[in-house]
Amino acid sequence: MNIELRRIRYRPETIDGQIWIEGEKVCDCAENAKHALPAGTYGVKLKKSKKYGRKMPSLIADRSSLIAIGNGVYALHDGSIIVGEHIVPGCLSHSRPAFETLYQRIRKNIERGNAVSIKIIHENSC
Repeated sequence: MNIELRRIRYRPETIDGQIWIEGEKVCDCAENAKHALPAGTYGVKLKKSKKYGRKMPSLIADRSSLIAIGNGVYALHDGSIIVGEHIVPGCLSHSRPAFETLYQRIRKNIERGNAVSIKIIHENSC
């Protein structure tokens, strides 16, 4: 399964984007601009998180970056991505339902033996 993170809005401290799978928008997302991963393609695996007390989608990168539940990006210092619905730049609502939808799609693909990756791209309008 190929996930696309389309970065659509940049602010000094935040990057807002959208998560797409197979041409369908799944949810919005936000990242801390100072700690965001570079654009590129990363493998995704499920990894037990001490912080969240459950398995979380983890990006295979040089640091431990997660796709996570959250409302604001200011506490993210590891390249993690939070998902939900945009309220204002850098802030999301309805994070838990958006995360669960995305998590279930990732989990099912991994259980079926399919590789999962996320491609982080910059939209032209940025």
